[in-house]
Amino acid sequence: MPTVREALITARPDRLMAVSLQIPRMRRQDHRRHPYFPMKNCPAALSAILVGLALPNASDADVIINEIFYHGPADLERLEFVELHNTSAQPVDLSGWTFSKGIDYTFPADSKITANGFLVICGDKDLFTEFFSEAEAFGVYTKTLDNGGETLTLENADGKKADSVKYDDKAPWPMSPDGYSASLERICPSVSGKKATNWAPSLLSDDYDRKASGTPGRQNSTYAATLPPVIQDLTVASEIVNPDEPITVQATINDAVTKVELLHRTVSPGSEGEESSIAMKRGEGNSFNATIPGTESNRIIRFRVRATNDQGDARHFPHQHAVRPTLSVYVSDEAAPSAIPIGHVFNVGQEEFQRGTAYRTGHAQ
Repeated sequence: MPTVREALITARPDRLMAVSLQIPRMRRQDHRRHPYFPMKNCPAALSAILVGLALPNASDADVIINEIFYHGPADLERLEFVELHNTSAQPVDLSGWTFSKGIDYTFPADSKITANGFLVICGDKDLFTEFFSEAEAFGVYTKTLDNGGETLTLENADGKKADSVKYDDKAPWPMSPDGYSASLERICPSVSGKKATNWAPSLLSDDYDRKASGTPGRQNSTYAATLPPVIQDLTVASEIVNPDEPITVQATINDAVTKVELLHRTVSPGSEGEESSIAMKRGEGNSFNATIPGTESNRIIRFRVRATNDQGDARHFPHQHAVRPTLSVYVSDEAAPSAIPIGHVFNVGQEEFQRGTAYRTGHAQ
């Protein structure tokens, strides 16, 4: 039978899909006898087909491992969670999905993650609720996440890998999530989670040796629409400088940047000065340089580098959520070389000293 071919294109957020329909050609007088295509119902039937085809469908790749809390403060081993994020505008059915590595968990029937939503599973629901009362845990997994790092793999109901992360507690992975209250947060959802540079520590709690932090069930505190530039090989000539001696800082940045800044402040007895910014100039290759003016003796210079891309997404080194969010040099009076070592004692105040002592005692190996 001769046919009329109708073609249409349906849009999806990540691709175009071509669809062809074949509709039998009929004489007008035959439409009442045709069992499948009565002409009086053709417009409605065709509209229903087109509407169905035009609905976008989320894929397995839209669900990512978005946040990992693997080592709680005070060595609370069961205070753990893993967060998934649906990056699509459609809900995704997670029924039968499973974590095949790292933890043991299979999503029960009728499990769904909402459009652009977040879903959290944890190691201990009571403990999770105690520390994250604003969030809700969907389920509880068995096994514990390795404090030293491991591979975490999510598979769909067909056993195909949906996402996988191999995290670590050593550089280039951040230190703050390793027992200092922070979680590991994925920075840019559209960039692979296999890159250590796409993970950052969440904001530290105000009592990081006892109180957990993190952003379960909501957007990460370090979220960026694009991956910020990666800052490498930050160097300074010396950790101890003489009075009035300038301090030159150099950083290597291989990614495209629109602005690189050296942020610094001077700490004097009883006072921490305001942070200032110096534009870093490009040197040879991908190196950037800036010089901090010299200052008087018995001062600490704290500094860090910020690099910004053309989308306005920025990265600091050290990270602003790190346990030590700056690097430091000490301005000391000149001392003649001697066989007797010279030491410097810094008074950080009783409260900070006691907190540091308690943390070191609790984490003694």
